[in-house]
Amino acid sequence: MPPLTEVARTPTFRLARSGKLVVAVYHGPGTVSDLDALVALQLKVIAELGSQVSMTVITTLREMPKPEVREKVVAVGREHPELGKGALLVLTAKGIGAVLFRTFMAATGLLSHTVSQVTTVRTVAEAVEARRAELGLPSDAAVAALTAEIEAYSVVPDALKAK
Repeated sequence: MPPLTEVARTPTFRLARSGKLVVAVYHGPGTVSDLDALVALQLKVIAELGSQVSMTVITTLREMPKPEVREKVVAVGREHPELGKGALLVLTAKGIGAVLFRTFMAATGLLSHTVSQVTTVRTVAEAVEARRAELGLPSDAAVAALTAEIEAYSVVPDALKAK
């Protein structure tokens, strides 16, 4: 599998791809612009390869997504239901923010079929293993290498770490 190639970056959002794998990393609640970039990349990968595997890693949550982001998530789900198929949400964030986000995802799942298709896991390793076959990872070494690459890509910048 080719290495991750970064497509977009802000202080709290990173977006990369490797073949059919799309990785979005949020170090906060995200914005409509972040979501637009993610959707555009997912649609591009589908157009190029016929399918995509989407993995969203959420590392830090001190607040919930703003109403316009929540509305956009539901709208994207209605417009592009194919984006949720096989999607993975890696929620490494801890504390009340993580609990609130799980509640947000459950509620959003009632409004959006796309969100209801998302599999939530606690680690990148679980996510990679869950989509091993779809990603064409033939060996445990390939799984470990991709896991390590995504974990390194997902590290919370020092400036955003809780003091």
